[in-house]
Amino acid sequence: MSNIDPSKATIDRVTRELLEKALQDGVETIWHRFSSQEPQCGFGLLGICCRHCLIGPCRIDPFGEGASRGSCGVDSDTIVARGLLRHVCAGASSYTDLTMELLDYAYAVVEGKCKDLTIADRARLEELAKLLDIDTQGKDDIKLAAEVVEEVSRDMGSVTRSRIFERNVPSEIREVFTGLGLKFRGVLREIVESLHKTHEGVSTDPEDLLIHSLKIGLYALWVSAYLAYALQDVLSGTPSPRKGPMGPRAISEDYVNIVVRIAKRPLLKKLVEIAKSKEMEQEAINVNALGVNVLVPANFMMSEVVLSTGMVELFVVDYLCTMQGIVDACKRYHTKLVTTSHIGKVRGAEHVEVTPENMSEALKKIVKMAIENFKNRKEEKMFTPRTPPEQAMIGWSVEALRSYLKGSLEPLANALRDGTIRGIAIVFGCTTPKVVHNYGHVEVTRGLIKNNILVLGTGCWNVAAGLAGLLKPEARQLAGEGLSKFCAEYNIPPCLSFGGCADNARIMRLLVELSEILKIPFNKMPIVASAPEPMAEEIIALMFGMAASGVVVHSGVRLPILGSKFVKEWLEEKLDKLTGGKLFIEVEPSRAVKVLSEAVEEKRRRLGWS
Repeated sequence: MSNIDPSKATIDRVTRELLEKALQDGVETIWHRFSSQEPQCGFGLLGICCRHCLIGPCRIDPFGEGASRGSCGVDSDTIVARGLLRHVCAGASSYTDLTMELLDYAYAVVEGKCKDLTIADRARLEELAKLLDIDTQGKDDIKLAAEVVEEVSRDMGSVTRSRIFERNVPSEIREVFTGLGLKFRGVLREIVESLHKTHEGVSTDPEDLLIHSLKIGLYALWVSAYLAYALQDVLSGTPSPRKGPMGPRAISEDYVNIVVRIAKRPLLKKLVEIAKSKEMEQEAINVNALGVNVLVPANFMMSEVVLSTGMVELFVVDYLCTMQGIVDACKRYHTKLVTTSHIGKVRGAEHVEVTPENMSEALKKIVKMAIENFKNRKEEKMFTPRTPPEQAMIGWSVEALRSYLKGSLEPLANALRDGTIRGIAIVFGCTTPKVVHNYGHVEVTRGLIKNNILVLGTGCWNVAAGLAGLLKPEARQLAGEGLSKFCAEYNIPPCLSFGGCADNARIMRLLVELSEILKIPFNKMPIVASAPEPMAEEIIALMFGMAASGVVVHSGVRLPILGSKFVKEWLEEKLDKLTGGKLFIEVEPSRAVKVLSEAVEEKRRRLGWS
């Protein structure tokens, strides 16, 4: 294995300790494997390698000395744009498939086949019903849910129109794309058509391919991700912030520990419920443990090193960003890796299929597996990091924020208008070995709040921000004077954790409500977004969806677009004229913060705000 210096791999002290322990135990990590890939393929990094048909792979010489076209005649502009559209379609598909699986759960509840779930949030159900023109009067939860899931399914597969798209996407943005001659059909129809566009011999117009990347990004953000969080609210309730320790220090030697990477919140909620039951508590006591912990202590890059505590009995996943390398890391300890969905099977893992019909039975089996594995701990492998845990408030929603602001979003809207808060930033995305672990997330976030920009975040950012102490009210001391004063008045952090990646759509609903209060078009709002350490295709889809919505979006990792001057300039310059948004790349966080802050101030100037 290549040598890895933990002090240079991550900015987080507890992750550094765990990585040092993993190295001592001979665990190969993502840092090792990434190092062995270097230097990475320059053609791939620039996006000018095409392997979409069997004539290829074809590549373009970026120095102009070799091939300037692929075998079929396409140039670098088409190759890059075509590749982007495929990335965006794959990302949109992940949210769409999550939504469809949640529909399976909702159908099972309606049909009485799932006894473990119920309609937990009538208000969210009625919100969906209103969106789909369903009358709610005189209908009980089950009858209304039956109509909603049927109409959602019909809308997603429609070949004519999507009411969800038409009513969720801000009108000024819809008008832009209508003006380009585009239709708004069901998300499944749109993804299939866009993939067809990227087939050899179909669309070779790079601008057309980019426009459809933006369109699919809109579907990913305003349709699929929206439905994913809304259906999860219906089945498991709308989140409200809770306080607690953040990170691996929450792993206790006195408890049976189950680490999870689960996208479906109803499944996670039921797993926690079973783990905390009297029956499972007694079984844990029988093996000399105090109980069972279900934890989310790590972001993507930490997935392997968190096992080096030697105190993780089970690592349970459905299909949420699970790397194959976890299997080998588990073998170094006593940890078992368990997959729960046919969508996300992992070679070398044990599989326990969890369905709407067998939830309790399957999840109880999983918890018992963890309890039984407790006895297999090896004391010499156990390790508790010295770094104390940080406290964090996580699990915000629009409803929760409204409650903290004394029943209305008006105070936040007023603070934006008068300049107390200069703007709002969405910080989201993954972690990646291309960036020092958590560095991009933490530095971008600190820079934004210092400039009086409220940060709303999701995904792997949650753990990065939490470990850095940014998710507690006391973090207002790191914010600018205006934002700090606002946070003190309402006892909220300057950075609000909104949940998983699909919850970016929840943030968009919040921002729409603010734009309605302020009576300002959505794409003119002082809103920016940053993905400081993106890795997954679903994040690329969200980037395009936000940029298409008029938001200035930053990527802290070089997207595969630099092989095409046309594509890069189109996303950075022409898009602004089209929607008011743009997508730019900047690997240095301080420079990214400068550009994002200037974008906020420019939006304010255009509004005539101080």
